[in-house]
Amino acid sequence: MAALAEHAASRLADALGPAKVSTDLLDRIAYSCDASLYQLVPEIVVRAESIADVIELFAWSRRERIPLTFRAAGTSLSGQAVTNHALVVLRGFDCLHIPSNGQAVRAGCTLRGGYVNGRLRSYHRRIGPDPASIDACTIGGIVANNASGMCCGIAQNAYHTLVAMRLVLPSGTVLDTSDLEAADQLLAEREPAVYAGLCALRDQVRGDAELARIIRHRTRLKNTMGYSIAAFLDFERPADILQHLLVGSEGTLGFIADVTLRTIDEPPHATTALLGYRSLHDACAAVDAFDAEGAVAIELMDQATLAAIALHAGGRAFAPLPRTAALLVEFRYDDAEQSAAMSSRVTTLAQKTAATSLTLAASDRERHLLWQLRKGAMPSVGAARPPETALINEDVAFPRQHLAAAVHDLRSLLLEFCFSDAVIFGHARDGNMHFAFALDAAEHSIERYGRFMDEVAALVVERYDGSLKAEHSTGRNMAPYLERQWGERATALMWQLKELLDPDRLLNRDVLLSRDQRIHLRNIKQLPSVHHSIDRCIECGFCERACPSVA
Repeated sequence: MAALAEHAASRLADALGPAKVSTDLLDRIAYSCDASLYQLVPEIVVRAESIADVIELFAWSRRERIPLTFRAAGTSLSGQAVTNHALVVLRGFDCLHIPSNGQAVRAGCTLRGGYVNGRLRSYHRRIGPDPASIDACTIGGIVANNASGMCCGIAQNAYHTLVAMRLVLPSGTVLDTSDLEAADQLLAEREPAVYAGLCALRDQVRGDAELARIIRHRTRLKNTMGYSIAAFLDFERPADILQHLLVGSEGTLGFIADVTLRTIDEPPHATTALLGYRSLHDACAAVDAFDAEGAVAIELMDQATLAAIALHAGGRAFAPLPRTAALLVEFRYDDAEQSAAMSSRVTTLAQKTAATSLTLAASDRERHLLWQLRKGAMPSVGAARPPETALINEDVAFPRQHLAAAVHDLRSLLLEFCFSDAVIFGHARDGNMHFAFALDAAEHSIERYGRFMDEVAALVVERYDGSLKAEHSTGRNMAPYLERQWGERATALMWQLKELLDPDRLLNRDVLLSRDQRIHLRNIKQLPSVHHSIDRCIECGFCERACPSVA
């Protein structure tokens, strides 16, 4: 470790207290990976437990010229929670307030999403985003990545359900938008250049009809590539624009301390079914029929996914699993009779869509088991990968009318580049597909991966006009493809925004925006074989909250 970083860490320890700052190698290694394919060993690990700590960190970062990366749960899939600079581990931002009607919730950035939903359950409400990692990931990560999930779609994501935010700008200014008018006035007084800059960018976007069209077109699908620049069209006040720009910003524009989110109705009665189909094409073709009936979730699983799930299902599979392709569908109702009627309707739909099998959950336990199988898809796939390989979980969105053809072409591309172990699964209702495969750290494998990702970009953006990241955020993984997704004008706007809010580029450097066109191929983590029980770990971050190595 460089002596310069040691001295800088010592000065930070003087400000925050020695217990919050570490340059110990074990600490640095423990935080060198997130759930992505990357490993970067930080020079310094810092524990921030208050807004005062964050303000001090921002000032220290500016003085020492050392970039900061914030980390909460470590479940990030695109490399946005790792750095070789200063890693800030967040703890203690655990405020929680639920108004008496449960229509909204204010939650601190380090609270687990599943915990917040547990507190909302008595109101039959939940937060909108519902990632598979919700029991492990935090509110801060959910908002900073604009995560979604199986039922969320676009309308229920953090951007669209945000009510208020308490945020800290790199300058140290704290803004609480719960009183939006007061926040807007404070922003104008404390940060006149930022205020004027946001107004100028807003007017620039609204005065450019083609740019406005591009923004609306690119956000018609789930899309977490780049910044949430639709905020310049959707909101008027700079403070309101700012808080929505921080949604999905991946810690590159400021710090999110807590948020107030509008909650979503969660009716108590569910009709849940697993349907088998002869082919992926048939399964994709059936999606419209279930969506038309009001399904809140329609999950697609291919043959390889089903095989991996079956291998690791154990006693959780209470009925035979489909083998070729499957849809897991769910409907929710306030009334038990409506739910029962939909069970009959699902049987009819299964026949109309040529399903080869149908398993209807007959109890809450069976419903829970079906969802456990689906949510366990990625860990099951990861456990089956060859030793000394990392699991890559990519995430794209296609217009749903092209879903069957796009999935076919994606499978062909995976085979062409010798990723024959790949699986395809995802949120078919939104055209949002995940594809996961194993990759070793050999140079020729990384180069093959790079060529493959170039072809994926061409397939998704140019052939199908889709999104290169639907819910996993840009990270390092897709930063080189940002302009390909958004075009020159919108990408230039994002760089202007970064320059306005973080002119020294000290926040999460090379994440979301990077001048390095090979950043996605650098620092691929190596996973040497240790023991068969350890080799199965995919470093998903789900167990990090209980891990003694990061306590």
